[in-house]
Amino acid sequence: MAIDEIGSHHVPVPDSALNELMTQVIGNKADTALTAYTAADSLMRYIKGLLDLAAPAAVGAKQVVATTIDLNQVAGSYVLLTGTTAAVILESILIRMSGGAVAGAVTSISIQSDDATPQVYIDAVSGAVANLTDQAQLAWEGSSLIPVATEIELTIAGGAAGVARVCDVVATYRAVVAGGTLA
Repeated sequence: MAIDEIGSHHVPVPDSALNELMTQVIGNKADTALTAYTAADSLMRYIKGLLDLAAPAAVGAKQVVATTIDLNQVAGSYVLLTGTTAAVILESILIRMSGGAVAGAVTSISIQSDDATPQVYIDAVSGAVANLTDQAQLAWEGSSLIPVATEIELTIAGGAAGVARVCDVVATYRAVVAGGTLA
């Protein structure tokens, strides 16, 4: 059966099992991911499935998340990251000062979990204002379980700095269950 070339390049409906035209074999951007072989699925479904298998949220795959926080805030605790979807194992946290040394009323910073018994990653001694110079870096490495909804917080002691001091924060972690992330 000859195929009419006019109109033969229309995108198929998502997850179409049709196999008559090249576009049906290639698929639709809206196709869902598929990892188990069948004889009636598009290349797009298989590509998405392969990408999902290689996704960083796979169990045990090292993941990296980055955020920023301004130390020009009143004394208190501020959420840096939160466990989402499933538990993760936190392996490291790095905070890097940017834009000059901290000034004003800030006396120290610390980073810890919000657990009933907090896991302290960077204590107030390491985070003393004398250590918060321009481009200074404070780091923690180890293992810490972060369940869903557990927060990693930055605590500012002493009060507002008076001048914006944005810090870069980078954490590495691994999912305990597929889909576990920090955000």
